[in-house]
Amino acid sequence: MTLSFRGSRIASRILLHPIALVVARLTLAAVLLYAGIHKVSHTGELARIIYGYRLLHPELVNLVAMTLPWIELLTGATLLLGLLRRSGAVVACALFGVFILAAGLAMARGIDIPCGCFSVAATSERIGWGLIVRDVVFALLGAYLIFVPLRFAEIDSLLDRSSSR
Repeated sequence: MTLSFRGSRIASRILLHPIALVVARLTLAAVLLYAGIHKVSHTGELARIIYGYRLLHPELVNLVAMTLPWIELLTGATLLLGLLRRSGAVVACALFGVFILAAGLAMARGIDIPCGCFSVAATSERIGWGLIVRDVVFALLGAYLIFVPLRFAEIDSLLDRSSSR
């Protein structure tokens, strides 16, 4: 399935332009790689932040703290390379969906904690509406990458061309 726009030709041209796809893909890749690289060597601090959300059973907190940075890094790498772009975008959407849900639930329960997004420091960004809006934008970028057809500058598009010959 691909995007098709019936309304505005200008919007269609912009959203389906190969450069728009590359910018969206590289932006989302950079966000995930930056987030993951800062957490991967600080799983203890990340576990404390995750525990602070009070959403997971305490026995699952360490597992999530050890795997989440690697999922972010792997997803960011697939998007950076354009390898399995749609799969990477699905995982990115799922991650941002979970982040939005976790932040929203913590806010609804009055929990004031650092988000753990790009830093595990206690003084890092707190959960709030700005965080949720930002994550919604990232999720929308991921959704865009799921539905836009393959373009240049992606390993997937090269593999697709070679298999059709």
